[in-house]
Amino acid sequence: MTAPARGKLVVVRVQVARNCFVATVPMLRAAAELLAENLLGEIAQAGDSPRLVPLDTGDVGPCWLRARSILTVEVIAPDDFLGDFIGRGDPS
Repeated sequence: MTAPARGKLVVVRVQVARNCFVATVPMLRAAAELLAENLLGEIAQAGDSPRLVPLDTGDVGPCWLRARSILTVEVIAPDDFLGDFIGRGDPS
């Protein structure tokens, strides 16, 4: 997967379990990188505690994720996120 060009819209995708992802609404790359960096900082601070960290998805407000359950945080193109569900039916 190649990184999207600057100025293009991207999403922050967070893997919270095997084949289970949460993503933000599309946003500018600089904002997405800042959001991802802040989230990674909160995860590092939480360590192995059961602390919840907010992920502001942008459309319905923040959702709360257990920091130690987060497997990956990525900044990707929206098409890469949606493409994961092609052929699998309803992603929900």
